[in-house]
Amino acid sequence: AHPADRLVIVGEGSERQALLALVHKLGIAHQVHLPGHVAEAPRLYRAFDLLCIPSRQEGLGLVLPEAVIAGVPVLATDLPVFREQLAGSSGLVALDQKAAWVAALNEHLQSDPHALARVQRAGLDPEGAWLRFRERYGALLR
Repeated sequence: AHPADRLVIVGEGSERQALLALVHKLGIAHQVHLPGHVAEAPRLYRAFDLLCIPSRQEGLGLVLPEAVIAGVPVLATDLPVFREQLAGSSGLVALDQKAAWVAALNEHLQSDPHALARVQRAGLDPEGAWLRFRERYGALLR
């Protein structure tokens, strides 16, 4: 649906060969890039118009706040860790709901992605979180 778009899948995993086979079967090898593990992945964030995290489970989930702080809008699976980090539901997509992901991608690729980035940065509030952390733990040291 979006032939000018490019998909970059960063990281390694057991699905790599299946993904490569699917990419070739669909004839979209010119649109999909799988660089594998990238040691300094956060350096890539600003090159992306949208970062997607379709995780089924996530621990601390540092990719989301790193991307938001870099000013990159994020679509992520609606998991508790991401809901907590974003203080709401902006950019969260239902788990294993292909139609919801397609709709979210279409919506955000065709609209102003910076609007989502601004809402997410306000929800994450990195500067406020750091100040609250300093105040809370500074009081413990006094």
